[in-house]
Amino acid sequence: MNPSTSSGQAPVGYLHNTRQGLVGERGIGYQFVMATNGLFVLAESPQLKATVLVAEASVRGLAPLEEGIELPFGKIPMKLWGSALRIFERALPQERLLTIGNFGQCPGLYLTHLPKQKTTGTSVRYRPLDAQLFEVHSHGLLRAFFSSTDDADEQGFKIYGCVGLCEGRQEWKLRVGIYGYFAPLELDQVFA
Repeated sequence: MNPSTSSGQAPVGYLHNTRQGLVGERGIGYQFVMATNGLFVLAESPQLKATVLVAEASVRGLAPLEEGIELPFGKIPMKLWGSALRIFERALPQERLLTIGNFGQCPGLYLTHLPKQKTTGTSVRYRPLDAQLFEVHSHGLLRAFFSSTDDADEQGFKIYGCVGLCEGRQEWKLRVGIYGYFAPLELDQVFA
């Protein structure tokens, strides 16, 4: 039994992806969906729609599902990615974090924000901002990778990024996170 909220709707939904579409009980937070190719988690906010594979499986009689994201207000302008990289380079050797969000809910109107943070060469401490679409941090002079600390910290529903500036070369990793379930992303899925 799925406990319900005061609105009567459960926080988590459980659906099946049939050939006629999604069938089952929807939740207000996110949905687990059984498809012919596995178990997926789906979530939706005004800024982001995402589907992440939780576990591969072979289930007869259902329709397939694919991982992916949709950005209802369009992709983030590439110039904001360039600005983020310059901010990270100027902060060397310290780590740094910035966020990007769409607050006016207008296509293409994305704003960057540098939250209050405490940084060292191997850490950045900050208070997460729920309304953000994209949260990216640097690893200073180290390579780009998602550490176990990142996995523990990045438990919201948003796009996450990590930038490394190891030996003067920029590298980055991006992923979408749905409350602890992650799927890798390419730069062109997020930025235009």
